[in-house]
Amino acid sequence: MHSQETEPQYPWVGLILSGRGMLSAYHQSQGEDRFARGKQLGYVEFPPGRKDIIMFGDPKLGLASAEIRRISEEITHRAPFGEFEDRRLHWDHYWKGYAKQVRIPLVTAIGERDSLYQASQQDIEEFARAFSSSPKVEAVMIANAPHCLELSYWGPAWLLRCFGFAMECATSAALQPVRS
Repeated sequence: MHSQETEPQYPWVGLILSGRGMLSAYHQSQGEDRFARGKQLGYVEFPPGRKDIIMFGDPKLGLASAEIRRISEEITHRAPFGEFEDRRLHWDHYWKGYAKQVRIPLVTAIGERDSLYQASQQDIEEFARAFSSSPKVEAVMIANAPHCLELSYWGPAWLLRCFGFAMECATSAALQPVRS
């Protein structure tokens, strides 16, 4: 892990997370058939339309454009089974150990209507507190937004916020006094 390296091989001055939370919104017993099939195949695929609901919510809510929904199958890829298994069975139990090792500024956001993680103001505040070694943590819950902030109507604003944060981190690192 970068924070554990005595001489890091590259500079890492900021971290941006979106659509991550503390606890899965799904109970581990949900989706047993998809889990078993994914284990057999080595990957997980969501049926057409199902992934859109996970990423963008019910179409009636209007959280993403019709164009994004139209092309979403084209830009969707199979998920490696290991990633699916980890998020579903293990993430809730180990992420705090990694979070406390983060020693760089962090910005994180979750949509209020996130369907993969529990999303409340209390959840995002507790999530932020887990990054106890970070010198700066900005954590926001974006009102009415879905899980996939980047491709939703909130995307342009979220990406501008990310670019601004990245520029702030890079500038601060570049102008940091040299330690002797």
